[in-house]
Amino acid sequence: LAFIVNAKNELVAFPDPSRIIDQQAEDRVLRTVYVEELEIPSITEAFKMHRLTGAGRVSVEVGGQEYLATFRDFPPSFGKRWQVVVVVPKADFIGKVKQINRNVLIISLGILVVATILLVLMSRGISKPILLLSAETERIRNFQLDSQFHMHTHISEIQQLQAAINRMKASLRSFTRFAPEQIVKEVVVNGQETLLGGERREVTLLFSDLRNFTGFSEQTKPEEVVQILNVHFDKMVQLINEHHGFVVDFLGDALFAVFGAPERDPDHAKNAVACAIEMQLARRRLNEDRPRTHQPLLEMGIGINTGPCVVGNMGSLARIKYGVVGHAVNLAARLESFTVGGQVLISGATRLAVAGQFALAGPLSALGKGVEAPIRLWEVRGVPGDEEKTLPPTVPGLTRLAEPLPVRLRLIAGKQISYRAYDARLLQLSLAGAELKTELNLEAFASLQVEIPGPSGESFPIDAKVVGEGESSYIIRFTGMAEAAGEALQHWLA
Repeated sequence: LAFIVNAKNELVAFPDPSRIIDQQAEDRVLRTVYVEELEIPSITEAFKMHRLTGAGRVSVEVGGQEYLATFRDFPPSFGKRWQVVVVVPKADFIGKVKQINRNVLIISLGILVVATILLVLMSRGISKPILLLSAETERIRNFQLDSQFHMHTHISEIQQLQAAINRMKASLRSFTRFAPEQIVKEVVVNGQETLLGGERREVTLLFSDLRNFTGFSEQTKPEEVVQILNVHFDKMVQLINEHHGFVVDFLGDALFAVFGAPERDPDHAKNAVACAIEMQLARRRLNEDRPRTHQPLLEMGIGINTGPCVVGNMGSLARIKYGVVGHAVNLAARLESFTVGGQVLISGATRLAVAGQFALAGPLSALGKGVEAPIRLWEVRGVPGDEEKTLPPTVPGLTRLAEPLPVRLRLIAGKQISYRAYDARLLQLSLAGAELKTELNLEAFASLQVEIPGPSGESFPIDAKVVGEGESSYIIRFTGMAEAAGEALQHWLA
């Protein structure tokens, strides 16, 4: 409302002209209306505040609404003390501002909500892969390397970290093939560098070696030799791991394993002998599967001994290897050298450790290089009462000949064959061995060369080894022969 008043607060001008003159007087005389008589609360309160403060601009509140009022005097040149008064709701000035503020607030809140949702989604897109990566690193810390880590993410840095974790797992898995898993696990879990050192502990040692493989490898391409050995060792190592053993080394076509280290095992001797039986049976199955796999016919001898050894990390700071050192290792190697294909020999110490748990044949006595007293050993025949875990005879399929077959006999010492030949006779015969009668006093595991006569009078040498004694005779096992010698055996068997 904008209006004009005089010095007496009488209305001079007002938007509604009818309000300026009062026509309700008793004398029926027209008169001007005072501001208070308008009975407009906002104007009345504004004039009260103006008279009270003398301010030219006041603010009052009426009925919960604020009003602004300004009082402006006419210029002195006008000659009268009139004032222009403007009373206006405060909302008329700041209403739009409040509306704009509300709109801005609503828009800001909307942006904040959208930004919060996007932030949560983005943080989840980052935090979830990080949590998965953290869980995977914890699995690695616990040495759980069995599976490949896969995670879908569009964040390139996390993709790079995922690839790095998979490479690390692959490296650790590969490392366990060169070093004992227990040692690698301790390095990963404890975060400590591997140091040189060892401890004295009773363990069981196992040596295995393929028979006549050297001659075979000389006539075979190196690539084929490696492939054949890989097939053989893959199965043997699998069985050793299943029986809690550890492969210390591969020595050409031979294998050296220890039971009871690096992890302690109170049943190390039992596990070693049980593993040897499984290894011989597995080698037999590989031979039976030759038509399909095209693998050569191979036989393996195994020697086992139990005794105290020093086990641990050996070598230099530049090249560390888990090793086993002790006299018991040498004796186990000697036992393996006495064996023929398909045979498992154990020492007296191992026999005591597994007493009553396996079927054994023996004892046998032999002299070994570097060993003063004769070595007493036993041949493992299998598990009592379990036909599936029974080894075939060392010389299977012996057939008694109608008449003894005269042969010539030469002794083998080391790599040398004696020039002198002795007369002997074969009483029983098979493709694997024979029962031999001779006047010579042969020792157990003595190496021989037997000259078998052919159907046309020629003779064929066959390498053999004494594996047992009969009544005034010896049981020998053939260890190597040419194809023509095999045909001669077939002739006499027929």
